[in-house]
Amino acid sequence: MSSPQKAGRGRTLNKIPELSTSTQRKRTPFRRFLNWSLAPIILAVFKLWYALGETVVVCEDGSTPDLELDSPYVFAGWHEQLFNAFHFMGCEVRRGRRAITLISPSIDGDLISNIAMLRGSDVVRGSATRSGFAALRTLISAMRKDGCSSFVVTDGPKGPVRESKSGAVMLARMSRAQLVPLVCVASPERRLGTWDRLRVPSPFAKKVMLLGTPRTVPRDLDEIGIEIAARDLDLELAILTTKAEAMARGKTEPV
Repeated sequence: MSSPQKAGRGRTLNKIPELSTSTQRKRTPFRRFLNWSLAPIILAVFKLWYALGETVVVCEDGSTPDLELDSPYVFAGWHEQLFNAFHFMGCEVRRGRRAITLISPSIDGDLISNIAMLRGSDVVRGSATRSGFAALRTLISAMRKDGCSSFVVTDGPKGPVRESKSGAVMLARMSRAQLVPLVCVASPERRLGTWDRLRVPSPFAKKVMLLGTPRTVPRDLDEIGIEIAARDLDLELAILTTKAEAMARGKTEPV
């Protein structure tokens, strides 16, 4: 595996509208300054928080992950593990992987976008309901041409909890990238009172990043096949989550 390296700053690959697409709030100079100034502070706190304690990255068979850095992958996981997955993708960027992230074009997404770019990820601004096709086309192009990998929240943005939509499977099919189930948990951790009961690791927690077996999504997969693949993904994520939780508590190793 490659040794860690300093990640460069990511880029925004498409044009950002002046007005928030969801609230019609204008991107004023003050809002831009606030988002740019808060991003490095939040990222520094995030890095410090995750530096406390042990992080284990392992495949479900117990082996060390050896995914090719110049090949695109769609890492797929549930919204409840979003914070930990962001940590995983940051570690991958430090190893030399090119990452790309789809983030809402709203003003509220500006801060997240700035943090992601500081972490080294390229960003595409778009959503499933507004300018979705153009954003998806930009995302797929970057994955095909540049070998970028992306993490997809399968049950986002608002649930139902642990019910994957078709997005991750379709992105893997269209980008010709392999689909990799990804589970990221910690012990001890807190569960927030959000719709997804978001997981936040406690200080000095043991973080476990457990990767499922990469699989290729057939290009001729029809709508029914995509739905079946999404349900199979949920089943595997549930099994991997149980294994990862046991590992984080120090009770077992993957078999």
